[in-house]
Amino acid sequence: MKQYFPLLLLAISSCNISNRSYSDVAKWVPSGFDQSKYILLVEKYPGKEKWNNAMKEFLDKHYSGKYEITDEKNILSTESKYADKKYKYAVMWKVLDGLSNSNRTTFTPATTTTTYYSDPKYDINGYFRDRASGTDYPQTQKYNNYGWQGFVPFFNSVIKYSK
Repeated sequence: MKQYFPLLLLAISSCNISNRSYSDVAKWVPSGFDQSKYILLVEKYPGKEKWNNAMKEFLDKHYSGKYEITDEKNILSTESKYADKKYKYAVMWKVLDGLSNSNRTTFTPATTTTTYYSDPKYDINGYFRDRASGTDYPQTQKYNNYGWQGFVPFFNSVIKYSK
């Protein structure tokens, strides 16, 4: 049993969401994004208030730049208190409509299982918006299988990319 303990520990630690990130980050983070130069606007996380609070706690702990959480209306407005150029970039959230990404196939050595998800509130993907040009950047093409904690790999990717 002792010989399997390091393997078990490795398997458990690799499942830890706090270390996850997306490998395609260069395709969806603006090349000019610099967390030390701009104050990042972050749309309030959809769903339950405790999810938004968890995102705020995560950002407070891991994101070294300045950020502010606000609603979509303030982000899209050119006349809100965030009209200043220091708020050039925003992170917006998209809750998938339940049709795309609602059919997932998983493979195991002995079986193939297709799981259907009817509750779209757990399919939350982030994307950047350049507020100066009105450009929306694409979402990650990696599958978000982190449920309501999808902000963790999203921001881990941003943090790694913009260092």
